[in-house]
Amino acid sequence: MTMRRWVSGFVGLVLVLLAFWQIRAPERGLKSVRASAGGVPMLFMGPVGAMDGSRPLVLVGHGFAGSGTIMRGFGYTLAHAGYVVALWDFDGHASNPNPMPTDALDGGLIANAELTLAQAQRLGIADTRRVAILGHSMGSGVALAFGLAHPDTAATIAVIWVCDAWPTVGTPRLTLRQVARRPRAPAADAP
Repeated sequence: MTMRRWVSGFVGLVLVLLAFWQIRAPERGLKSVRASAGGVPMLFMGPVGAMDGSRPLVLVGHGFAGSGTIMRGFGYTLAHAGYVVALWDFDGHASNPNPMPTDALDGGLIANAELTLAQAQRLGIADTRRVAILGHSMGSGVALAFGLAHPDTAATIAVIWVCDAWPTVGTPRLTLRQVARRPRAPAADAP
C-alpha cells in the first residue's frame, strides 16, 4: 500500500508540473512588451523578431468588468498569426487606476484605445498605418466607435455586440459583428 501511495504521489507531481509547463505554451515564440501611458497599463505581444515596426497592429479591447488579461486568448492567436497585438485595461477596470468615465461609449473609453495606438507608435513595435481593432461586449462598442472615428482602420471586429442599436452615423470599413441575441418572450397567445 505504501508503494502505491508513492507511485500515485509521483504521478500526481509529474502531472502538476506538466500542467504548469503547458500554461506557458501559448507564449512560446512570442515576445511581450509591457508599457503604460496616462495610467493605462498595456501589453504588446508579437512574434519573436517581428516587433520591428513592420507588422500590422491589432488593438484588442475587453468587456465590462474585464481586463486585458482575459483577452489574451485572442492576443495569442493573432500574435501567432503574425500580428502585433495590443491589450490594455480600460479606465476603471483591472489594474487601471483611472476612474471609468460617465460617457464610456460616447468617447470616454475610446481615448484608451487611441492612447494604446499612440504608445505603439512611440515604441515603434508595429506598423501603425495598418491597424485593426477587436472588441468584446463593452469593448465592441469602443471598437465600433474607434472604427468610425478612424476611417483608415483596416478592420473592426465587434464580438458579442450588446447594444440594441447599430450605429446610424455609418459603418466602419470591413466590420465583422457577432451579436448576442436576447431570447424573445413568447407571444401572449402561444400555447
